[in-house]
Amino acid sequence: MKKPKMVLFDFGGTLCTGSFDLEKGMEALRLAANNHDCATTKEMCGMWREASDYLRSNTNKVETPLDAVLRGILIRCGLRYDFGVDECGTIFDSANSEGRKPLPFIEELLRVLHEKGIRTAVISNNALSGKQLKRVIDFQIPRNKFEFIFSSADFLMCKPAPDMFEAAAKFARLDPSECWYCGDSFGDDVRGSHKAGMFAVHYAADFEIPFELKTDNQKAYAAINDWRALISKVAEM
Repeated sequence: MKKPKMVLFDFGGTLCTGSFDLEKGMEALRLAANNHDCATTKEMCGMWREASDYLRSNTNKVETPLDAVLRGILIRCGLRYDFGVDECGTIFDSANSEGRKPLPFIEELLRVLHEKGIRTAVISNNALSGKQLKRVIDFQIPRNKFEFIFSSADFLMCKPAPDMFEAAAKFARLDPSECWYCGDSFGDDVRGSHKAGMFAVHYAADFEIPFELKTDNQKAYAAINDWRALISKVAEM
């Protein structure tokens, strides 16, 4: 494994883990409105599910920004706020993911990368905008040194499309071959980053051994089940 100049990370299942509670998110969003009595949380959840069903049937690997979905729900419900839909998205996300937390040893890995002079950033398939996702990451991992955070909500095309991978390398002024990409999805993360010319690190806690070098279509990647395995490899570089 060649020492990279930058390591890029996925978000969900890679940096942080947690569950999604739609009702808690909608309840917090409703109560934050100036006129919260004009709608019920049940009505809002119903509109969310209708929108989700429609999007699943009519889109494929194209991101629908959370702000767009919430804007439709809030206006249809007649809810009014003293702030914009961007802040509404943050309120909704914070409430629906109370169990969110960093994965074990990810903060130590980020510290070791920084000490080795290896730059870091984030690329995520996420309905949150990059701005909103940065707030989440800064709260969960306050000592991170991420140079930028790219979300599919801002780029439209989801991984494994090459858009965000190519944009990240260009934005960092690096060749893709100088970058690693770490993620928990084989299709989106391993094959997506391979298409862009990056070295992939596939993380999954249920892998049998801590570290293994594998190939896919004659392209090498690392499979790990514990971030400590990658810490050891980076420490040796």
